[in-house]
Amino acid sequence: MATTKIQPLYDRVVVRPHDAETKTAGGIVIPETTDKDKPVKGEAVYVGSGKYNHEKGTLQPLQVKPGDKVLLENTQELTLSLMAQNI
Repeated sequence: MATTKIQPLYDRVVVRPHDAETKTAGGIVIPETTDKDKPVKGEAVYVGSGKYNHEKGTLQPLQVKPGDKVLLENTQELTLSLMAQNI
């Protein structure tokens, strides 16, 4: 099977979300509807080259690297399916 590599443009990052915990330590089940405003935890899988500064004509590298743990808001979510894996 061929491997597929994604290269996001500029300051974009592809994040694989971690499964949200559905139970508390005490065993209370948390419904999905309560987590809409919580940030999503995940791992950066693919990272773009950086943010382009039009005034200076330079590229500012991103601080995040593949494998880093990240938090992001639910409003920034776009689901991709690549080779039967949700990314």
